[in-house]
Amino acid sequence: MAKLKIGGEAANNEMYEIGDPLETGQMVHYVLNKGVSTGQCRPAVIIKAWSVALGSVQLQVFTDGQNDMLENIVWRTSVLPGEVNGSWHPINKCPFGRRDTT
Repeated sequence: MAKLKIGGEAANNEMYEIGDPLETGQMVHYVLNKGVSTGQCRPAVIIKAWSVALGSVQLQVFTDGQNDMLENIVWRTSVLPGEVNGSWHPINKCPFGRRDTT
């Protein structure tokens, strides 16, 4: 397992364990950085892993479409791991918990 330090403004010493190497088709969470749901997590698929050392990946993000005021699927490039808007993290390590309101 590779351990990746989270980056961005929320950086700390916590390390995430993810599949080593990052695999095409792996599901992760992406923290939205656009639309009315900015800051909320959405599922994403790793399309290409650029760097296991940095955790840089290309993602296809599955949004809630019109509810997020975004396209149904959006492309995000060179995304780094973290907890800040525009980053990704393993689903089972989601720092935001369940955001279901039902």
